Amino acid sequence: MDLSPYLRGIGADVSREKSINSPRIKHCFCEPNNLYSLRKFASFESLDFIYSKNLINETKFYKILLKEWFYFCKVGGYIIIEMTPNKLLDYNNLLEEINLLLGQKVTIMESLNTTRKSCIVLKKIKPALKKGDSIDKWTFGIVTDGKRKEWVDKEIESITNLGIPHYEIIVCGEYTPEKRTKVKVIPFDSTIAWITRKKNLICKEAKYENIVITHDRFIFDKNWYIGMKKYGNYFEVLSCKITDQIGRRVDDWITYGIDIQNPSSVNLGFLDYKDWDINGYIAGGFYILKKSVWERCKWNESLIWGQAEDVVLSFDFLKNGFVARFNPFSKCITTRERGNSFARWITFRLNKTRFIKLSDRPFLRALKSRLKLLISKYLFQ
Repeated sequence: MDLSPYLRGIGADVSREKSINSPRIKHCFCEPNNLYSLRKFASFESLDFIYSKNLINETKFYKILLKEWFYFCKVGGYIIIEMTPNKLLDYNNLLEEINLLLGQKVTIMESLNTTRKSCIVLKKIKPALKKGDSIDKWTFGIVTDGKRKEWVDKEIESITNLGIPHYEIIVCGEYTPEKRTKVKVIPFDSTIAWITRKKNLICKEAKYENIVITHDRFIFDKNWYIGMKKYGNYFEVLSCKITDQIGRRVDDWITYGIDIQNPSSVNLGFLDYKDWDINGYIAGGFYILKKSVWERCKWNESLIWGQAEDVVLSFDFLKNGFVARFNPFSKCITTRERGNSFARWITFRLNKTRFIKLSDRPFLRALKSRLKLLISKYLFQ
């Protein structure tokens, strides 16, 4: 396959080792992980082509690589992927991922598939963002049951202090705003903890593409908006750093470590911020997402608080081709005293090729090693 027609203009070779022998083509390698981005090399939607050789199926982060290459390729530009098929990803798997994650925003120009080599050339035909989307425009939605007005007041104050040029604040629940604040209230009877309905109402009412949905127990760090601008406006669903009031990490980036459709608290734990797990999820208290994503993946209103509505939503994101990510540059603080329960959680070790398993828990690893030792001694006495 002759790739020369697609390697014109300003492009990037993102392979681990530079694979295109041309001084005009910049080598832009970043280690694949959950924080992968080409932002230090290029602006979003600025590259005429992105070329990758044997990187897409080197790690489990292939979904993230596809999304990021799409974000940095300009409309009309090309994404060229060469690989040696393996157990992580072969040609047919790659086609499935492209259809799921990029859909009608790309078209396949050429492809090649043999037992030793696969190559696909994609042309980007639609922009990543919806018209009018801007990092300077935000809707903040707060869900409340009316029992903690002082917490809502503090959260609203922290939002107004961020210095965002264009924003709105919508509170759904029982709340009377201070006269000096411009807050829209969607009245809602809080007899039942119907948070799924409340969140859908806020998103429906939101006038901006960028939406933050929170429960009434968060304070935005003064640099939260600066961190969002550093991360960039190209995302679908995000979490960010969340701590309690004494700085301990809480449920900001987590996984069940087992099938997300059959959850169990037995294996619940923190993910390393660089890690991404197919059974990971964003906890229900804090979401950063696009309205266009919500329009395809709404909260399931047959569920109320405490019925794993956040797990269900995260699975819906995944099966609809939206990849939840983590922004390490922004932070929030929770005012709810839950630190002790989270302190018992473990942080799973990052593994670049394998998703989290139940056996990754430290006590299970130790038990497994002990059993192997005992069996060995028994067999070879």
